[in-house]
Amino acid sequence: MIVIRCDGCASLVGFKEFVGKMMKLVKASSDEEEGEVDTVIRQVQKEARDVKKSSNFFYDLAVKIHHKHGSSELIKELSHHGYVTSYDEVLRFRKSAAAFVRSNGVGLHQAMGLERRVGVIFGWMDNLDLQIFTPIGRRDKHAMAHEFQQSHPCGIVDMGCARPSVSSLTIPRLRKVDTARSTPEVGYAGLALLHYTGKKQVNPPALLPVISGPSYEEVTRTQTSLHRAQNKDAQWLNSPFQPSSSSPPMELSGFNNQLARKSAEIVKKQPSTYLFGPLINAPPAHPDTVLISVVYMMKSLQDLGMTYIQLSPDMRLYIQAMQIKWSDSQRFQNLILRPGVMHIVQNVCGCIGHLMQGSGLETLIGSAFGGVSSIMGHGKPQVHALRAFRMVSSILLQSFLKIGFKTWEEICEYPERARLYPTGRHWVGNLITPTLLAHQLIRSEREGDWLLQQLCNKHLLPYFFMAGHHNCARYLSWHCLEMSVLLPAEAKDDLLSGAFVCRHTAGSWNAVSANQFGEQTAIKIGKGGLKGITLSSTQVAEWIDYFPISAYVSDTLDYCYSPDLSSSSSETPHKEEVQNLEKVPTPSIESDVLYNIHNGQVAPMIVNVSDSLAIGGTMATAFQNSLPTGFHAKLSSPVNTMEHLKRGVKIGDKVVFDLESIFLRLLVVGQQCEMALLPIFGYELCAITTSLMDEYGCLRRGNKAILVHKLGVKHHKPPSPDVLIVDAQQLLYHVVWPCGGSVDVLAESLKARLALCAAIEKILVLTVTLKYRLRTTRGSDMLVLAPLHSTWTSKAHCQS
Repeated sequence: MIVIRCDGCASLVGFKEFVGKMMKLVKASSDEEEGEVDTVIRQVQKEARDVKKSSNFFYDLAVKIHHKHGSSELIKELSHHGYVTSYDEVLRFRKSAAAFVRSNGVGLHQAMGLERRVGVIFGWMDNLDLQIFTPIGRRDKHAMAHEFQQSHPCGIVDMGCARPSVSSLTIPRLRKVDTARSTPEVGYAGLALLHYTGKKQVNPPALLPVISGPSYEEVTRTQTSLHRAQNKDAQWLNSPFQPSSSSPPMELSGFNNQLARKSAEIVKKQPSTYLFGPLINAPPAHPDTVLISVVYMMKSLQDLGMTYIQLSPDMRLYIQAMQIKWSDSQRFQNLILRPGVMHIVQNVCGCIGHLMQGSGLETLIGSAFGGVSSIMGHGKPQVHALRAFRMVSSILLQSFLKIGFKTWEEICEYPERARLYPTGRHWVGNLITPTLLAHQLIRSEREGDWLLQQLCNKHLLPYFFMAGHHNCARYLSWHCLEMSVLLPAEAKDDLLSGAFVCRHTAGSWNAVSANQFGEQTAIKIGKGGLKGITLSSTQVAEWIDYFPISAYVSDTLDYCYSPDLSSSSSETPHKEEVQNLEKVPTPSIESDVLYNIHNGQVAPMIVNVSDSLAIGGTMATAFQNSLPTGFHAKLSSPVNTMEHLKRGVKIGDKVVFDLESIFLRLLVVGQQCEMALLPIFGYELCAITTSLMDEYGCLRRGNKAILVHKLGVKHHKPPSPDVLIVDAQQLLYHVVWPCGGSVDVLAESLKARLALCAAIEKILVLTVTLKYRLRTTRGSDMLVLAPLHSTWTSKAHCQS
């Protein structure tokens, strides 16, 4: 049995000696010896390598699903479904599918089950980090990936017919004679190479005066969505602190999934259908690559019957695509671009981490997570960052929520009292409020609520301005204006229907944004797909053409054989969060000064981060008033965070500290804690630094050699010693016996050497029995001496 990927690359080899026995597995391409392998397995590997020489040797195909080496349950045999084939047939299918894609590039999307009359079709494009594994090593490659998404359970269907849950696409097989030939280097049928000739910075079009605002129905729906989201958030915030609750508190996703299952009004939505487009071997963020992708997606979606083309790239590609759209507004007037929500949430987490620097938040997070470098520095791991910020927000509200169940209005009223003080205003405005807004933004994606999403984007705009995320602030501001003023009615209806989100399985609170769905499908499947394939242009071109079909088949089989999660419960609590809520005390934020809640350090007058929300709102309003001519104007945030409390200043590549300030603070802290500083100074400020010595009293070797030379004193005329200590055993070992000599000759030699020290008044001979043990220090070997017993004798005794 060969366990294969759907692109034809064997990754595991398994064998059953007879039916019912546990399967034995081994890596087919492993270079490392992972234990003894059965002779039968070695024979199977040999047959796999010589498959072309053995015409009668057939393999049973299997699918690799969530495998773990040594497990007998990772294999699902296709022979159970009536499919038995040889490995040559797998390779022939790959070549046949690649040829089918090349010859049917224009109508491939309809053949795979996408059609406008079934539902709205959206597009996605992003950077794909390919990892190419070749015999000469691994290479990383960046390519542009494309995906078409439709919120409807269509399967692979016949040409020109889109019927849900039907899989009947027939790919004509090439003859064996044709598969032996080299793959023709033919470009993708629906792809045209283009070059962007517009300006580097293009201003957006001028906005006409808005006579009427949103309709009454739209305002009502927005307020209803907001009220429903706030009530659900209030229920979750109260759940950890209610004594009547029989079960431990759940995480946010599990809590909302439970509410969705209990609600009779919520109807399950069907999983999404998707299809991969071609890969472009070019830098994804280059304007030429973005232009090629935009034109290709527009043509493909128009062929499928879409009037308005809606694409969802990440923020970096969104910036390039908007510049292309503004450079030729007439050509791209039906193009609607929406930034990915996943990347917006990452920026929100980065804003919170930047604004809360030096406030003591890192201490609260570190007490629970053990490290804050990946949370406070940037917003890449947004899942961990949001959980950390959510946990701290619960800590700040726990004394209020423990009294009894509180509504959303009461929860919002409680922090308003803290806004009267600078520290409270800082923590409420820059931590609690954006954290709740980020969770409401995620809720809008999970439930497919476009109006709630736009409302959250508008409330988050001041944070991007004041935290220095200027590109996100610029383009998200324009996105909010475009969605509210320039969006056509037909395109708005497509968004209001909730079809802009994707689902892997049927459900109600399990939708994800288009860019996150693309990461979980195209990026996940294609990241290591070129394993074992050389860098030959023909083979790489064949793999790229075959990728849309292989990835779809692979993901479909993975879903078919995935474990049944219908009986699993989402009520499993997050133990760490419950424990940390009880462990960390609630900080006091009622003070007339802005200070660090961990060490009590008061911020200087230059720090104005407590008023950052008002500053950000002013910046956002001024920017919108300057459009369109001021779109590319320089932005600079006047907000100074509590990072100014740090005494270190980076000069070049070194950090210089204000030692006087540190010393004064040490004196104050020592006086408050009743610390005896004199012994500490006597130990740390001694003439010879103790860190230069190891545990055996020797000078350390290594990078401290320069300091050793500076502290060392050289004696050019050393005085004569008062006492000479002689290790007799060492003296015996290091005296060379003369050739042909005897013991008497050796004794005379020792006597002559000791006679040289006759001028010394006293000689101490140390007889030591030594035990040597090997110790490795800094990569080098060092012998450590361990004395067991010593014998001291006088000079006369030594001579006798």
